[in-house]
Order: sequence, then C-alpha cells, then structure tokens
Amino acid sequence: MKVSIILPISFNYSDAERSIISCLNQTYKNIEILICLNGNKLEFNQNLIKKFKVYKKIKFYVKNYNNIVDALNFLISKATGKYIARIDADDICKI
Repeated sequence: MKVSIILPISFNYSDAERSIISCLNQTYKNIEILICLNGNKLEFNQNLIKKFKVYKKIKFYVKNYNNIVDALNFLISKATGKYIARIDADDICKI
C-alpha cells in the first residue's frame, strides 16, 4: 500500500531539508513525497530541488498560494497513495 506524504514549504524555511530527509529515512519504503514550494524565493526553490532531484520518490510543485490550505488541497489532488500523511516543514518523522 502506497502512502503519500504531503509537505508544504513556505517562508524559505531553512530546516525543511531535515524534514524531507526524515521522510526518506522511514523504514516503510512504499511512499511518495509531494512537496509544494509555496511562495518561496526562486533561489531557495532551485537549491532544494537540486539537492533532492535524485530521489524518484519526491515530486516538487512550485506554487504561489496565499495560504497553506490551498497548498495542502493541491497536494491532496496530486496524491496517488491509498493513505495520506501530512507533515510540516518544521516536523521530523521518526522511524
């Protein structure tokens, strides 16, 4: 069973990389990680995408929504897993 992990990232949040890495390090491997880069600076988005582009489980979407609700609804519409797990950029997933 696939799990879709949805992660909105706003305000150029610098610890977002830790959150992404914690999702990749989960023992359950049938996942997809959907990330909405929501209103960040172009350089921030480019650096994050470049760092994680080798991971096939991660899909990035660059949007300029005014709020987190629109970003989450967008990610839900893109999810293909049977279940959806929501995480924020300042959260860490434990194994």
